[in-house]
Amino acid sequence: VHGGKQMGGKKGGKKGGKKGGAKKGDGTSDKDMAEILKVQKTSLETKFIREEDIANKSKASENEIKQRVIECREILEKEKREKIEIAGEMASQFKRIQENLQKKTDTLNARIAKHQDEINEKTGKIDKLKKEKEAKLDKKKSKIDMLNKSITKMSEEFLKMLQDTLKKMRERIECANSEFDKTNEGNMRKKLEELNIGKPQQ
Repeated sequence: VHGGKQMGGKKGGKKGGKKGGAKKGDGTSDKDMAEILKVQKTSLETKFIREEDIANKSKASENEIKQRVIECREILEKEKREKIEIAGEMASQFKRIQENLQKKTDTLNARIAKHQDEINEKTGKIDKLKKEKEAKLDKKKSKIDMLNKSITKMSEEFLKMLQDTLKKMRERIECANSEFDKTNEGNMRKKLEELNIGKPQQ
């Protein structure tokens, strides 16, 4: 009987295989299950591929973003270095300009000081010459005043002497005239007397 059941099972299996496979308790055959599993597998594979593709794209995007970030960092670092170099160059140029300006300022200040010393020296000489000239002029003026006083005094003395001389000459002339008149008068009288004596008496 046990063997007969096994035989019957094999026969039934063959018959089931011919008709579409054995059915399970829910009415699904192995073939249908295989098809379902195959569809599920294909669906899963498609989903996996899609998700993997999305993941790859996301990773690619992430890598691209990372690359862009790296490039941006490099650009920023480059710009930073360039700015530092430019700032350094500008600072150096400013320092050189400042040093040149300081040198020019020092040179100009030295020239100004030198010219100022020369101006002061020349001004001192001019002041000295002015004082010497004024002293000479004062001395000459004093001499001129003294000469004028001397000339005035001499003129007064000469005038007085001349007046005295004229007075004396006038007195002498008057005296001489007086004596001449007396002598003439005496001579005239004498001649008249002589003439009177020589005439005959009446």
